Amino acid sequence: MEKTDSLDDSKSMDRISELPNDILQRILYFLSQEDAVRTSVLSKSWRDIWRTRPNLDFRGPFNLNDLKQKFLSLVENTLQRYCDHRLSLEEFHLHIWLDDFWYQKSVSLLEKWIPRLKNMGVKEFRLSICSEHYPRYTDLDLPCVVFEQESLRHLRVRRFKLDRKAVERIVLLNNLRSLHLQEINIEDEEVFQKIISNCPSIETMRIENCEGSRNINVDNLRRLKDFHSSGFNLGVANTERCSFEISHQSIETIFITYGNLLFHKGVEFRFLDVLRLHGVRLLPDNLSSCKFPSLKRLVLDHCDGFEVIELFIDAPKIKSFEYKGNFVPSITFVTTQNEWDSHIFVRSADASSSWWFIKLNELLKSLSQSNIRSLAIYYIYHPRNIVHEPQFVILDKPVVVESVKLKCDNSTLFSPLLNGVFRIFRPRNICDFDMVAWDMDVIECLWKIFMERESGDKDEPFRRFWKRELEEVSMEIYDDNRKEWSPTHLSEVRGELRYCVQVKLIRARFALKWRENFNLPDFEPLHDSIN
Repeated sequence: MEKTDSLDDSKSMDRISELPNDILQRILYFLSQEDAVRTSVLSKSWRDIWRTRPNLDFRGPFNLNDLKQKFLSLVENTLQRYCDHRLSLEEFHLHIWLDDFWYQKSVSLLEKWIPRLKNMGVKEFRLSICSEHYPRYTDLDLPCVVFEQESLRHLRVRRFKLDRKAVERIVLLNNLRSLHLQEINIEDEEVFQKIISNCPSIETMRIENCEGSRNINVDNLRRLKDFHSSGFNLGVANTERCSFEISHQSIETIFITYGNLLFHKGVEFRFLDVLRLHGVRLLPDNLSSCKFPSLKRLVLDHCDGFEVIELFIDAPKIKSFEYKGNFVPSITFVTTQNEWDSHIFVRSADASSSWWFIKLNELLKSLSQSNIRSLAIYYIYHPRNIVHEPQFVILDKPVVVESVKLKCDNSTLFSPLLNGVFRIFRPRNICDFDMVAWDMDVIECLWKIFMERESGDKDEPFRRFWKRELEEVSMEIYDDNRKEWSPTHLSEVRGELRYCVQVKLIRARFALKWRENFNLPDFEPLHDSIN
């Protein structure tokens, strides 16, 4: 039986081997260079097929001088063989590392190879050229031949100096679809704009950890769909942060870390699907005047420029909103019929003041049309601050929040923090801890507040009120095996934490069930207690 199966497999292989060479080459087209070479051992008919495949992919060694000469010779000999035998080459991918020792030789070969690709009729050229220099910003010049091949489709450049000399021979690169600049020292705006003006078909642009230019304007890239920039001029003063101007309608994804974002007033971003901003300064008036009819996800992570100004986001198809920052923002979304989620994380040293909680209440009311999946409050305690018990009454029905994470530098602050929290919203779960030993103080503090129900008349009036509204409390621990939450007790959590392996984290939380009928508290707030 085994012999029969072996013969059948052999016959199947023979039938594939009998296919015409152009079909076999098309099969190899979808394999990596290494896998294509391995097919040479299948049979005699496969031995040389890989040598004539219509696409080549060469990846040079990094920091291995003894192999660099072999790599350069391999590329040179292969291209020469294709030329000598007039073989068809549709795609050529080259990933090459340069250093001081091999720089001149490598550049001279690039000067030879790249023009040759045009004569060979290469339709798609992908080039990744990287300097081995460190630190990242180097004085190694980018060879100007890089911008001379019209068939260039994808270009990645890392650790070079991009100056006027590098772009002096640039041609119109109509086929270039993606440009990735990483750890590049860009001489000035003129150099960057010259590249932009000669690459009108770019659809994807990534700029990572570069420096130099103070303004990046991509408005002329009418086909640009994805724009990513991270760490541009990172470490310089805020006044010197790079400004990004993006206003055309074809853009689908914007992801910027650190910089200034400039939207023209009243622009309608018809196709923008994701807008992620980290450490970006916004112009609130411009952003509020824009329309985002297709926006699904908005992330504002430690952005500034709108601390005291309300943002209006016209995004009727929003699915997810995430905010992280050191202040409570004022944000209003256009009314939408779709279900969407929101996630909030706020760090503050003012989280004991009534004013701060009133601001938070306004934000949650604005987001109440969404499912507020998570709210994290990190109370940064400073000894010089006077901790006040929040004194205010919200007459509206509290907002429902799915999960709340509270963190304080001092566990004794949990009681006033909870009193403020429960005045404005009703969490279903509180403190989803990835627990280690130092979290036990917090857990025990909450256990005492929630489970022991100590107090009586000595409790602050509002604490008595929310305890009446709290119908049921249970402590739960996450079961990794069953992938679900199970009831537990404080003593069991102590035991788990004591005997678990240090690298293993224990997830614990308090599940809260509130009475459905909301009743106003039967006491008045203090008139002079707004801090």
